[in-house]
Amino acid sequence: MDSHYTGLTEGYTFYNWQDLFTGKLAKVNLWSPLLNSVLLSVFSCFGAIFYGGLFAYLVTRTNMRCKKYLSSIFIFPYIMPQWTLAVIWQNLFDSNLVTGTSDGLLAAIFGIRMPLWWCQGMFPSVMVLSLHYAPFAYILIGGIFRNMDANLEEAATILDTPKWKTMCKITLPMVKPAILSTILLVFGSSMGSYPVPHYLGLTTLSTKYVSLNSKYTGEASILAIIMMVFGVAIMLLNQMSLHSRKNYTTVTGKSGQISKINLGRVGKYIIALVLVVVTFFTSIFPIVSFAFETFLPNPGDYSFLYTGDTANLTTKWWITSENITENGMSCHDNISADGRVHDPNRITFLDSYIGAMQRASDEGADVRGYFLWTFLDNFEWSDGYKQRFGIIYVDFTTQQRIVKDSAFWYQKVIETNGGILSMNQANKDILFLDPVCTHNIWGGTKLREEFGYPVEGDDIGECWGISAHPNGDGTVRSGAFSGMKLSAVWKEHPEVFGNYDCDRFPLLTKIIDARDDLSIQVHPNDDYAKVHENGSFGKTECWYIMDAPEGATLVIGHNAKTKEELSDMIHQGRWKEFIREIPVKKGDFIQIDPGTVHAIKGGLLILETQQNSDITYRVYDYDRLSNGKPRELHVEKSIDVITVPAKSVDDSVKSALNLPENQLNELYSCKYYTIFKADVNGKMEFEQKYPFLLASVLEGDGIVGSSPVKKGDHFILPNGYGKVEMQGKMSLIVSTVK
Repeated sequence: MDSHYTGLTEGYTFYNWQDLFTGKLAKVNLWSPLLNSVLLSVFSCFGAIFYGGLFAYLVTRTNMRCKKYLSSIFIFPYIMPQWTLAVIWQNLFDSNLVTGTSDGLLAAIFGIRMPLWWCQGMFPSVMVLSLHYAPFAYILIGGIFRNMDANLEEAATILDTPKWKTMCKITLPMVKPAILSTILLVFGSSMGSYPVPHYLGLTTLSTKYVSLNSKYTGEASILAIIMMVFGVAIMLLNQMSLHSRKNYTTVTGKSGQISKINLGRVGKYIIALVLVVVTFFTSIFPIVSFAFETFLPNPGDYSFLYTGDTANLTTKWWITSENITENGMSCHDNISADGRVHDPNRITFLDSYIGAMQRASDEGADVRGYFLWTFLDNFEWSDGYKQRFGIIYVDFTTQQRIVKDSAFWYQKVIETNGGILSMNQANKDILFLDPVCTHNIWGGTKLREEFGYPVEGDDIGECWGISAHPNGDGTVRSGAFSGMKLSAVWKEHPEVFGNYDCDRFPLLTKIIDARDDLSIQVHPNDDYAKVHENGSFGKTECWYIMDAPEGATLVIGHNAKTKEELSDMIHQGRWKEFIREIPVKKGDFIQIDPGTVHAIKGGLLILETQQNSDITYRVYDYDRLSNGKPRELHVEKSIDVITVPAKSVDDSVKSALNLPENQLNELYSCKYYTIFKADVNGKMEFEQKYPFLLASVLEGDGIVGSSPVKKGDHFILPNGYGKVEMQGKMSLIVSTVK
């Protein structure tokens, strides 16, 4: 993924460093996590040293009771994984009203709801790590206390030195090496801790590393380096301190017995009792809690403790041999303007899952049934009401029920005994399309000469390769839908497209051959087009440069700083001052958001993927004539929709050359589409897991499935197609919907 942003697939670049330290997301990706990591490590050091050091002092230098028991049990938090204490903290203090999750013990039994800062974030993370690493301090500092030469303290006592001064001048310097060693261990470990901040909702360098590493490996690696730098720095500081430490040696006499501080007849029992209670919750309770979990049918449900009803406890996790499970998908479902709840992603997921279950059954697996989770939107123990799982929408305020699209679909699955599942559809043919070519004042001849499209003329500007738009509705070339328009297949056979919820085919793929410059233009967004263009889609689009002459350029953006300046520049015809022209080359990928001033320049060959729209507002057309008349301009509408200031070039253009072969490489994703590039060299396989995939062959030839393909072919891989096999040497642009 880094190569998509840097434009490089080899060599060196400082892009990752610059973006991480100074980019738009620098605060989110670096500075805030860094501050949290440092504060977490520093406070954890203080907490561990204070708690562990105090415990060590009480055990070694006082007459406190239960020392053997406490000394043994105190190290348990370190023996246990970090995440156990984090989970226990959640089980104790979380509440639905504060954290949006299931109630912890305090909220469920006593009705006590702790504030959010106590439940999530810095404070609980510091407390958990302090408890976890306190045994470090106890072992190291306690060892010094046990073996400390008592002569120096005795001498101070003989000289009538105040106890506080003895502590500061004699005792603490002697335990300083242990304290510094504890800091080294605790700071470094806390800096790299992942499970505790992850569970307790604190963003640190380690949690940010995990979230970035899947797509932004370079920036994630920098975070790892920063964490290691801090560890090395602490180690060096510790080493430097070795040279400045004072050594104390008794040259005469015998070391005396360290005198124990008398806590009093009652005090020695009270302090011991306090520590017994504390160590119970840090050492014993986690074991008891997780043991209880093995008998709970619902994780985290401790209701039997305050209801006295143990009937719901279960031993199935211990003795059952059956695997009973349910399956479903959470979505952020919302009520649409038509009053319905459209959830196509859930339909696609269920279709794939149930289909896989059927295949397993067909192949001999002992499948007894299927449980769809769930009928109604529910309270989810880990997420509360944040996620929606049901096929029936529940308004938790009014208790209104709305049947989702997935419920109607599931009803048909039951009625047909799985007959409507995509895997059971008779037709899973690839849909090859005959494109529609257009004549344009700026068009050329490459679409006929290089791609072989059967169209005459020397002004062929566009090939609408995959389109269901009324201005260019493609025709299915062969198969069960041979001769049908793509718009008709979309309307009459929604299962082919994963029952995707849209009143029209959502995308349009075209090849553009610009012999001359296209007009300076802009496209509206959905909201503006809906009002001003009779309910049309807006037009979000992207370009892949298939070919470009030496020194080729594009118009992307403008130089106006305000709407007033924009209007003045356009009305005064200050075009050279207005437009922003940038160099481009073959293999560049450009995202064009609505409101972006743009123009394709002469000599470029481009594969364009866009919303299914044909709305273009011309700002300027070089005073060209069409049929003896100037072409229509849309100046005022253009001024309405142009984004001011313009998006930076760096945010719009990236290279898509030299990507890994034989895989789908994601170039860009937005709410309208996801774009991939595939360079096949030999054999490529992947699973068609999307509602549908649109593919255009840019160059080369090969075989898809059992169908030969060549440069200029456009096809659709339908829903449920399964494993896609491509062979040959060719490059493709592939797209799908979100």
